[in-house]
Amino acid sequence: MQVGELVEPSRGSRRLCAVLAGGPLGLLTEVCRPSGGGGSLGFGRLYIGPTPDGEAAVAPVGVDEVRIVHDLVAVVRRGLGAGGFGARAGERPEGPALLAFNVGIVRVTGDGFGGAGLARTWALVGHPAVRRRLDRLAADRPAGVAPLAVVVATPLYADLCDEGLDGRDWREIRAAGAWMNWGTR
Repeated sequence: MQVGELVEPSRGSRRLCAVLAGGPLGLLTEVCRPSGGGGSLGFGRLYIGPTPDGEAAVAPVGVDEVRIVHDLVAVVRRGLGAGGFGARAGERPEGPALLAFNVGIVRVTGDGFGGAGLARTWALVGHPAVRRRLDRLAADRPAGVAPLAVVVATPLYADLCDEGLDGRDWREIRAAGAWMNWGTR
């Protein structure tokens, strides 16, 4: 199944979507397992599947989006750090990993998931303005910062800020309709 593919004709539901690109293959699945640190965080309820360049996750309806975004960023950063999943798998991606978030309509079936919400999240990963910013940030990455950038669609970013997200290290990418963070917040 391709990311963004409509998998059934029935109605979808608005869900939190995440796409991890550029990291070691299987990282998102691994960090969301109970043994990977994600079990106690409620990640066992996420739908996770492959994408052309990584993995996608879709949350069930009604989750605490603020908590999921915060916790998922934290476990992925740990997974990319020294001794993390990527180091154990022996993979060293050429550039930084990018974790993108959006909220939109998704359909979940027994065979997978897809829909416009997930397609728009995936589009953030490949947006030229996001890629340019990612390249600039990668060149200036401070020592000791895990090679992960986070990009959040502007409407979701506004919701997260309303709920207490610390916006100090976030930079707007107006052309992409998103905000990006390279720091640890």
